[in-house]
Amino acid sequence: QEQLGEYHLETAESLSNLAALCIEIDRFEEAEPLLLKALEISKIELGEHHSVTTRHLGQLAGLYHALERFEEAEPLLLEALEISKIEFGEHHITTAHNLHKLATLYYSTGCYQKAEELALAALEISKIELGKHHPVTATSLNMLAEIYTSMGDYEKAESLLLESQEIKRSVL
Repeated sequence: QEQLGEYHLETAESLSNLAALCIEIDRFEEAEPLLLKALEISKIELGEHHSVTTRHLGQLAGLYHALERFEEAEPLLLEALEISKIEFGEHHITTAHNLHKLATLYYSTGCYQKAEELALAALEISKIELGKHHPVTATSLNMLAEIYTSMGDYEKAESLLLESQEIKRSVL
């Protein structure tokens, strides 16, 4: 920060990395101002609709999710999803990743219908973009299985878990 300046992209990246470390060691309160500053820098230097800005939005939303500050996480995830749709397209893996994050948030808040819809969309993109036998596809299947378990649809959940397990066995 001293050498490059307060609003340099490398400063934002360093702040983001430091925040990730803080989160890893459960120092959440220290992570928030670092992520807010990294987000501010990326918006100023790169613009509102840049992939780095999207990443910082996702990091901050992830922090709020971990802190169960769901009402603060949701608009950030919605913004990140919209940016990824604009920048990468509806069927890009980055869009799928943002759909998955939002589905996870809705799952955590008990909004299973919304979570299911988004998780299905993320799974479809993963299958198309990465293939039916990719670890990310297995993760999407697991997410859907968790949702169906919570909804009481154990037959669907079991089927998805078996499919996921088969992928993991063949790939990993």
